Amino acid sequence: MKLQWMALALVAGCATGCTSTSPSVYSQHETMRLADVSEGVVVGVRPVEIAGDETPWVGAGIGAVAGGLAGNAISSGHGVGTVLGALAGGVGGAVIEKQVTKQQGVELTIRLDSGREVSITQPAGEDLRVGDRVRLATEDGRTRIERV
Repeated sequence: MKLQWMALALVAGCATGCTSTSPSVYSQHETMRLADVSEGVVVGVRPVEIAGDETPWVGAGIGAVAGGLAGNAISSGHGVGTVLGALAGGVGGAVIEKQVTKQQGVELTIRLDSGREVSITQPAGEDLRVGDRVRLATEDGRTRIERV
């Protein structure tokens, strides 16, 4: 039984390495890369909700392991209990991950110095308001917006 709990702790520990979606936090692979930069002025700000992870594999995996261990313990090692526990845990873990990864965001409309208007949605965190001068850094189809 102690081995089962250690396995569960290991899986949970692996799942805690989630990446940040903040416009001010860069992952290791996002550093030292060329990005196109433009500037403009915020002309619209709209609060939005960014849906949770649409492919919650980590939550499903952790839930399946936890459910399988619990099902095995409850059913005294019978395979049916383990399988049912793993299935229920996997579904539950996926639902939990989707809820936990849901976040508040903003849709920003920006009038670039070129006169063109663009709209970008990003996680909330940068306190941007209409009239703020901003810099847009675009790399591989992803754009970060920050106040100049």
